[in-house]
Amino acid sequence: MMTNHSSVFYPLVQWLSLYEALDALPLTSLTLSMATDFTNLMGRFIFFKNLTHLDINDHSVLKKPHAGFEALVALTHLCLVFTTHNCDPVMDTQLISNEHLQVLAFHMEDLHRAIECFMQQHGIVDRQIVLLPSLLVQWD
Repeated sequence: MMTNHSSVFYPLVQWLSLYEALDALPLTSLTLSMATDFTNLMGRFIFFKNLTHLDINDHSVLKKPHAGFEALVALTHLCLVFTTHNCDPVMDTQLISNEHLQVLAFHMEDLHRAIECFMQQHGIVDRQIVLLPSLLVQWD
């Protein structure tokens, strides 16, 4: 019976150790490429509060209207993955109304036209929004 609890608990301990290690660093920019729900931890760790630039490569973040981004008071640049079927328009509206956010970039997983129509239908229009391809090319 103990092994069931430890197998569930062990990955959580690993993630908490990672977050505790990140807390000790003077981070202002972070790219997260992991499929784990960290949004409930944003208010708990200092490094999240010090970030000015955050790039999250998780398709489910925009499904959570209460993701906790309002706790990130230093955040000025945010980049998220945008798909029309995984997006809660309330979340987009909350992000746009964040007074600290200067740039809201979306990696598009759908066609540009489909995302543009989705945004117009839901009144998601703002100068700070930037649409990016899902893959960025690094030039030599």
